[in-house]
Amino acid sequence: MSFKRGVFMKKGALELSITAIVILIIAITVLGFAIFFIKSLFQSGQEILAGEIAKVKDKLRDDFASGGQSVGINIGTDIHLQSGKFQDMFIGIKNNEPRAVCYGLKIQCLKSTSEENYCESEIASEDGTVGGIDADDPSNVWFKNLFSSIAIEGNDISVLPTRMQIPTRAGKNTFQTRLLVFKETTVGDQLTSAEESGRCDIDFTSDGELYETLPFFITVE
Repeated sequence: MSFKRGVFMKKGALELSITAIVILIIAITVLGFAIFFIKSLFQSGQEILAGEIAKVKDKLRDDFASGGQSVGINIGTDIHLQSGKFQDMFIGIKNNEPRAVCYGLKIQCLKSTSEENYCESEIASEDGTVGGIDADDPSNVWFKNLFSSIAIEGNDISVLPTRMQIPTRAGKNTFQTRLLVFKETTVGDQLTSAEESGRCDIDFTSDGELYETLPFFITVE
């Protein structure tokens, strides 16, 4: 009788092991499909963004050639958006030198049409900088995921994507803003940071010069 119990126990243990193996195989298969789906989705998103950047780059190249400027915004300088809504936009910078150079950028809010000057009274930083660049208050980030500096190859254009969203507490308002672009400066035959390391971890206030200024308006409706 004890022998039969041992046989049954071995049979039950074997069935349990087979079930565990089947479950493990199914789990691994599902995980593999999930990873493949997420990877494909991520690659698809990257390809869409890369294609959009390429289109914007071509348009800005034509605009720069016809207008003579070196800094531009793909949606123009008179921007309208709904309160609480976001707007995707691209900032383009052209390097007119034959070598790679680092460029830095800053966006400032100068004044608004409301009786209380929102730019001066609410912006976190002292100089009115907005957009995730020196913005101390995360809720006051107007331009999300925007690089503060970038290395641009010689005679090339770089396009920086960002998502603009004005805090709802700003109300329906028109803001006078400006984009400041700084350029790395060197002495004599000194290599630029872009040439030397491909990185732009430099202080543009001491090792740079104002390259171009682009005023623009944001109207929240």
